Formats: sequence, structure tokens, C-alpha cells
Amino acid sequence: MLTRTNRPLTGDIKMNTPTKPTTWTLELVNALEWKRFEELCTRLFETKGFTCKTTNLGSDEGIDIHLYFGKDKPILDRIVHCKTSGKQVGMDFMRAFQSSMQSQKAKRGTFVSRGGFAQDALNFAAQNSIHTIDSSQLLELITRLDTAESAALLERLTEGDYVTPTCT
Repeated sequence: MLTRTNRPLTGDIKMNTPTKPTTWTLELVNALEWKRFEELCTRLFETKGFTCKTTNLGSDEGIDIHLYFGKDKPILDRIVHCKTSGKQVGMDFMRAFQSSMQSQKAKRGTFVSRGGFAQDALNFAAQNSIHTIDSSQLLELITRLDTAESAALLERLTEGDYVTPTCT
């Protein structure tokens, strides 16, 4: 369980900061603020050999990460969307993501969602070269990392307040 501690900032003002976790858990994956969640996904794809390029903040057209293979002439392999709300992804989001794939000329896509996926969205994804990853599957990918890599990722992504959403 993630708990918060009260530490004085200045004078009477107190700031809540989360307790530093020592291991990866499903609760931690689901608690990471959106930017760190996207960074987690990016780092995991990099361990799989992809070159990752994140999109600029703002209107991203449902694309958070572009994944490329190849060093000399990188080729777009797929696009990724990271959905951090706890709600299940339904058909509307899945169709919009497929439209983004078409506009980017990406033959494959990966949709990562903390809230999981409705069955019709999973069926649609399977028929349209969209790989789906929920929080449990993401945690499984983390557990496959070597111990040092997992620990370094944990240290990096939980520096400071890692649960309060950032604006940038």
C-alpha cells in the first residue's frame, strides 16, 4: 500500500509526498502520474530493442510513443498510446487509435491501459494488429527485467512526488 507522509515545507505549510517504494507492485504501476507512466512504457519498449520517440505534450492525436527498429535507417514499427485513467477502454478509443495508426501509416499499434479493455475493444484490437497491455501485463514485463534494470527503473520513476499529475 502506498502511503503519504507529511513533511514540513516551510513554516506551517505541509506537503504530502508518497513513501518511497522498494519493489514494483500493481498498486505502484497504477499510482504513477501520467508522465511517469508513459516513461515506464517507453523504458520497457527500449529494453525490447526499440528506438522510442515520445510525442510533444499537447494534442498528440492518440499517440504517445513511436517505436522504430533499425539503427542506420530507423523504420516505424508501431505507435503506442498510454491510457492512464482507471476506466476500461471501449470501442470509441480503440477506433480512434486505429485511425491514428492509419494516418501515421503504422501497420501495428500497442494500446496500454491501466483500466483494461472491454471485450469488444479486445476483439477489435485483435482484428486490427493492435496489441493490448493492461496494468497486470505491464507489471509482468517489469518482472522480466534483470534485477539491476528493474531497480534502476524503480529508483528513477519514484523520485520525489511520483503520484501527483504534472502539467508538463
